[in-house]
Amino acid sequence: MVLAADRSDVRRAKTALFAIGFVLTAGLIVTAAAVYVVQTQAPRGRVAWSAGLTALGVGALFSFGFPSSPFLDNPGTQVWAALVVAPAALAFGSLWRRLDRPSTLDPSKSGPPSGFTRRFGAGFVSWVIFGVAAASLGDVLPVISYPICVLLLQVFPTAVWGRTVGQLATGLQVVRVDGGGKPGWLRAAMRFVVFQAVPVLGPIYFIAWALNARIGVGAGMPERLAWDRASGTAVVRVPRPAVAAQSIVRT
Repeated sequence: MVLAADRSDVRRAKTALFAIGFVLTAGLIVTAAAVYVVQTQAPRGRVAWSAGLTALGVGALFSFGFPSSPFLDNPGTQVWAALVVAPAALAFGSLWRRLDRPSTLDPSKSGPPSGFTRRFGAGFVSWVIFGVAAASLGDVLPVISYPICVLLLQVFPTAVWGRTVGQLATGLQVVRVDGGGKPGWLRAAMRFVVFQAVPVLGPIYFIAWALNARIGVGAGMPERLAWDRASGTAVVRVPRPAVAAQSIVRT
């Protein structure tokens, strides 16, 4: 019995390792294909490539008997089958490129970039408030507490006012790189999605690097991180209000 249990544990461990390897390999294939197409093709070409890659993925799926075949039955074909998500990858890459223009920060329009300490402090304050609010609301609305907090505490204040509570507390704000204005809803949502994806999906960093977006690896803290570049925004210091010069009249 003990030997059978040990073999079962080994089998599960092998399956888990294979699953991890499959997901990473499939992710790299999709990412590499998306990067190549986004960098080299015009919009019409991206649509054609997207359709072709998707057809290749669907063909790979059905070539080994999908959906009756077990998920991990044919690793080589399954990796290529990941191309069914090619349209989403190309859309993400195209949106990233469109929003990240210009790709460099102009302090005269956007303001001076924030340093690491302030950004870390703003994130810490925001996520403490987020965690407390989500936990409290979870007792009342357990299913939708998280998306409600995302909307009210992250996306909405960033889109409308250009700053979360944490950024307000540390004197920072989020601005558009192309003119210094408030981010708006699309850029605010893109910031949050990429910020959430980076710790979980390593390939997002590969996308950032492959699309010529500095992410600071080996070069210290850059002015703009992956979620800044993906949304065409920057986190800058709020300038102090100028103090009007007062003339002193002696009487």
